[in-house]
Amino acid sequence: MAEPIHHMLTHQELTELLIKHYDINEGFWAIAIEFRMGATLAGPNEKERIPSAMVGIGGIGIQSAGAESPIAVDAAKINPSPNASPKKPSKPRKTSG
Repeated sequence: MAEPIHHMLTHQELTELLIKHYDINEGFWAIAIEFRMGATLAGPNEKERIPSAMVGIGGIGIQSAGAESPIAVDAAKINPSPNASPKKPSKPRKTSG
């Protein structure tokens, strides 16, 4: 039997992947998770059912964080714009003399 493959991502790593996927080049972004909640009666059998809550994940995405924070990722550092060329240090000019 094949071994299961587990790759766990931090929220920053997932945010970085989504920034690159959507080709976002500027601003601070953070993971956004939509939770859906419901109520029901649940239990091991019909006589032992109790009020219970269910939580599901409706969607995962990113949202603008507005400013730097512990969970925000800077898109300019992760996925720089192809038009933004890095500045090259200027070479000293040769003087005649």
